[in-house]
Amino acid sequence: IGLAMSPLSNNSLFLDYHRNPFPSFFLRGLNVSLSTDDPLQIHLTKEPLVEEYSIAAS
Repeated sequence: IGLAMSPLSNNSLFLDYHRNPFPSFFLRGLNVSLSTDDPLQIHLTKEPLVEEYSIAAS
């Protein structure tokens, strides 16, 4: 079972980014993927998926 996660979207709605479980799920080897949610409302660039990856890498 895979989990699609949108940390930036979750951050703006209800969960502090640093408390988002994506990094720990990824390090545990769970099947997770980054996705976008409401890219025109939440993200700051024209490339919302690249933005999600950039934030996740930092």
